[in-house]
Amino acid sequence: MLKKALIYIIGFLLCLTGTFFLIYKNVDIDELNECLKNFNKIYFVIGLFIVPLFSLVESINVKCLLRFLNIKKSLINCYKYSIIGFFFSNITPSATGGQPVQIYYMDKDGIEPSHSVFVLCILLFCYQIAIEVYGLLGLLINYTSLKQILAERISLIYLALFINLCIIIFIDLMIFRIEIAKSIVQFIVNVTKKINGRLSKRLERRLDNFIKKYQHCSELLKNDKVILSKTLIGVGIQFFIWFSVPFIVYKGFGYQDNPLFNLIFLQGLLYVSCAFIPIPGALTIAEVLFLTFYSLIFPQNIISGAMLMTRTLNLYIPVIIYGVLTAIIFLRGTKRKAN
Repeated sequence: MLKKALIYIIGFLLCLTGTFFLIYKNVDIDELNECLKNFNKIYFVIGLFIVPLFSLVESINVKCLLRFLNIKKSLINCYKYSIIGFFFSNITPSATGGQPVQIYYMDKDGIEPSHSVFVLCILLFCYQIAIEVYGLLGLLINYTSLKQILAERISLIYLALFINLCIIIFIDLMIFRIEIAKSIVQFIVNVTKKINGRLSKRLERRLDNFIKKYQHCSELLKNDKVILSKTLIGVGIQFFIWFSVPFIVYKGFGYQDNPLFNLIFLQGLLYVSCAFIPIPGALTIAEVLFLTFYSLIFPQNIISGAMLMTRTLNLYIPVIIYGVLTAIIFLRGTKRKAN
């Protein structure tokens, strides 16, 4: 896992280097420095707390879902899963690495994969619904202006929203239509039978046990929709916090004309528009979309600085800090195993 993490980190750094080269090669660096000097440092400090607060709300959601399954874990443990998930989601293509590593660490803490997968499926289901709603509101509120600056390219936003809707439907089927999950499991078993007969028998037993426990979790959820509503509200609050970074940057530059919700919904549209692109942290694409979308908000002489400040607060600094914390968690686990 350590080797894979290093490969992902190197990939992330290469993408980041390429992003800075492509975005800032035509930017006047002196003008950019002057722009950043005018930024109110108090808002920078406020912005530094956004991702940790985002992770705190996520860890509360995880704790509540685990408690719903009669699994007691401390908030610190759940915060650990959130840190690891955020870090790996942002250094792997299309944020695909977060959940598998979270499952791995939950398993090390005694949480069965059937339970951890179920919890993360519910969270992912609520995530996709939340960003779909934020994205749609961002599009509706700014449709006329976006249509003018994007022209025919606005169809790519429609495509992104449609892909996200398809993901929502698929996860819904995986959670509430257990036959779909069983079909996928049977497909995996059939493939392994052709490769290795003995392996397929062991795998079939394990997957059968997994499905039985997963089905039990699904039945519990069907009988108690309140926990799903609470999780959806919690996730909505999570993304409200995270998507508020552009507003904090906006205030930091001394502007006041645009309301909070407009900047938040626009960030939601930006997020959903590049979430499915297989680049770590959606680097380059997210920056380009920021310069496009937020040209509706920031003056031309400020927008490059606003983009750099926003991405620094909601991605660059958190990835560095969470990377260090993830390394500490990994090293502690290795040391404990050695002892």
